[in-house]
Amino acid sequence: MSIELSVKLIRPTKMADILTEAECRLSGVPHGPFRLMEPVVDPSDLLLGPSRWEDDALISDGRVAKVGLWVMYHRRLDELQPRGREPTDAERRAIEEMAGYWAMIDAGVLRTRASFCLAALIACGIASRNRSRILDESNRLQQGQWADPDALSAVFARFKDADSFEEFADAFCDEVDFARDWPSARADLAERKVRLN
Repeated sequence: MSIELSVKLIRPTKMADILTEAECRLSGVPHGPFRLMEPVVDPSDLLLGPSRWEDDALISDGRVAKVGLWVMYHRRLDELQPRGREPTDAERRAIEEMAGYWAMIDAGVLRTRASFCLAALIACGIASRNRSRILDESNRLQQGQWADPDALSAVFARFKDADSFEEFADAFCDEVDFARDWPSARADLAERKVRLN
């Protein structure tokens, strides 16, 4: 099962700004900083934008959430190979809407509920910076195929009184009915602490 969210990239943005944007949606919820694990560079030096990207990135909360991030390019209609028939108007519109560079956020790295929440926060931050929407083909965010970052921010705001990122992630995942049969983020953290001791 793929757990991906996508955002069309319109303008270059420093990774540090994207991480800050994501953390802002946590309001006063206590949490460790979201950090770039790979590539090992200062997030201020890494530019995410409408251009080819050499590396995938790994972003983590340092505890129970980790997501992958990469850039993908969808070709324009004039860049596609002819298929023997002319596309319909609906096909043309769909191709043109998807054409360009996209940030792909994969919450399946650890396959935890906290990772899905982190992916949603990162996608929301990128979408806000790009004045774009979040493509959620599986409707996991319960916002339709195209999620508006402002509407998603309003969902995040409901949990601003959570005592930890893990509690915030569990509340968010419960709200959007994501993977209720998976261990909670709080249970993941408790298990991790046991393994470290």
